[in-house]
Amino acid sequence: MYSSQTIAELYKLFHDQLSDLYSSKEIDRFLVLSFHELMSWNKLAISMNKQFILGEDQYDQFSNILDRLKNSEPLQYILGSTFFYDLELKVSPAVLIPRPETEELVGLVLKHVKQHDKILDIGTGSGCIALALKSKMNSVQVKGIDVSEEALQIARWNVNHHRLEVDLEKKDILKEDQIGQWNCIVSNPPYIAKKESIDMEKNVLDYEPDTALFVSDEDPLLFYERIARLASINLETKGLLFFEIHEEKGEEIVKLLASLGFVNIEVKKDMQGKDRMIKAAI
Repeated sequence: MYSSQTIAELYKLFHDQLSDLYSSKEIDRFLVLSFHELMSWNKLAISMNKQFILGEDQYDQFSNILDRLKNSEPLQYILGSTFFYDLELKVSPAVLIPRPETEELVGLVLKHVKQHDKILDIGTGSGCIALALKSKMNSVQVKGIDVSEEALQIARWNVNHHRLEVDLEKKDILKEDQIGQWNCIVSNPPYIAKKESIDMEKNVLDYEPDTALFVSDEDPLLFYERIARLASINLETKGLLFFEIHEEKGEEIVKLLASLGFVNIEVKKDMQGKDRMIKAAI
């Protein structure tokens, strides 16, 4: 049964019931994002209205979010959206939740691509990389491909919502040889070995798509090798290849790229100091 509750009391309820699963900072972030989605309030509005009494419908919506967070469901899936490179994007369990490291990959690409370049995003998922690049450099031509029709449906929604000219196509790069000619190819492919799943958080394992996360223990560089081989014949002269990588696989991927004729290969660290990105030229 509903009993009137202030925002201050709601904050206490969330912290009391989620403190075993999340840090205080994370819980505050959940609340800020939830208020933005449900009531279009920002941090200032929340802080100025701590004694505001929630209506029954509002309380029920927050209560539903709380129950789902207690089951380790990612807030982005609960709300159906997330922010990436200043864009609010629709997400669902059909696509990976975009990570801050991938924003860093976009930043790296933007430092090196030129006006009117043609860019291919392989494994586009929600379309986050393709849309971010197009939003920051409108003159480039951007295309995203993915093997999952469900993921492409989410990407199409995001493209239409932001009214950005990004082409999308269903392709399985493990089977396709024709991907066209490009000045730049970028990819954040699956790179986590199955054996590593035992150390992963429940909110990732139970909700995010396996096919976008994992590769077999026997062939952990499967997608890197395939994409690099395609890039070596489909990039224009002096074209660039960008990868997001597993922090422990940088050296192996550098050797792979060198064996395929790539030059000026650079491993870049993320803000946590981990090897996370590679740039190479052909």
